[in-house]
Amino acid sequence: MLYTYGFTSAPASAIFIILAEQQNIYLAALIGGAGALVSDMVIFRFVRHSFKNEVEKLANEKIVMFIVNPIPKKLMKYFVPLFAGFIIASPFPDEIGMTLLATVNLSNRNFVLIDFCCNVIGIFTILAIGKALV
Repeated sequence: MLYTYGFTSAPASAIFIILAEQQNIYLAALIGGAGALVSDMVIFRFVRHSFKNEVEKLANEKIVMFIVNPIPKKLMKYFVPLFAGFIIASPFPDEIGMTLLATVNLSNRNFVLIDFCCNVIGIFTILAIGKALV
């Protein structure tokens, strides 16, 4: 669960590197992905419901319109979840990725699938690096 939040993602990555030498990295990635999913669900629900008006206002700002307008709408439908997935898989704070996913009309099922897969891939990568260092 620590892997998700901005202040604790670096210590969580260090813990994963240490765990890599002692644990099965496949099982650890699945368990870590499940914990990160629970934390991400909290962030996703909070951003989607509490900051709905602010996200809509942000989407209408000039700088956002300048960046978003040249990209076709059909491409944007796939680009935003892909970019958010990259942020979720990386040790960067997941709050940014959750905010991006909250702007897209995404069902809870699709959110869970995207989030869990991205977290498992990111955690497995960190565990594999930790295993290679030993």
